[in-house]
Amino acid sequence: MDKRRILRTVFDYIMLTMGAFIAAFAIEEFLVPNTILDGGIIGVGIMINNLSGISLSILTIVLNIPFLIIGAGKMGYRFIIKSSYAMIAFSLALKIFEPIANVTHEVLLAVCFGGVILGAGVGLVIRFGGCLDGTETVAILLHRKFKWPVGQTVLIFNVIIYSTDLLHYQQDSGYC
Repeated sequence: MDKRRILRTVFDYIMLTMGAFIAAFAIEEFLVPNTILDGGIIGVGIMINNLSGISLSILTIVLNIPFLIIGAGKMGYRFIIKSSYAMIAFSLALKIFEPIANVTHEVLLAVCFGGVILGAGVGLVIRFGGCLDGTETVAILLHRKFKWPVGQTVLIFNVIIYSTDLLHYQQDSGYC
C-alpha cells in the first residue's frame, strides 16, 4: 500500500469517528432526553431502552449485528469493516455522552438541532463509506436487487417504526 492510500484510509477512519461521535451527541443530548424517537435500528433500540432499561449503546451493537451479517457477503468487505467500525465508535460515544447534562429540554429546539446535528453525523459516516444503521444496509441491498430507491426504502422502515411507537404511546395514554 502506498503512502497516499494509507493516509486516505486513516483520514476515512478519522471522519467515520467524527461522524459517529456527532451522531451520538445528537441522540444522547437532544433526542433521547426529550423522548424524541429516531428512525431505523437506532429508533428500535431507543424504544427497547425505554421499555427495558437496557443500555442504548449495547442495543445499538446487538441489534445491528444481524444486518452486518446479512450485508457481509453482498456489500463488500470495506463497507462492512467501515460500518462495523462506525457502529462501534457510535456505541462508545453514546456511552460517553450518556451521563453528560442535556443541552436542552425544549422539545422544538431538540427536534431542530438534534435532527440537523444527527444528519450531519450520519452524512459524514455515509460519505466516508460506512453506515450507522442496519436498515441502511438492507435498503442498499434491496436497491441492488430490485432497484428500489434507498431513501424510500428507509422511509418505509421508519414509518413502520414510528407507527409502532405511536401505537405503544396510545396504549399507554389510553387513547385507543
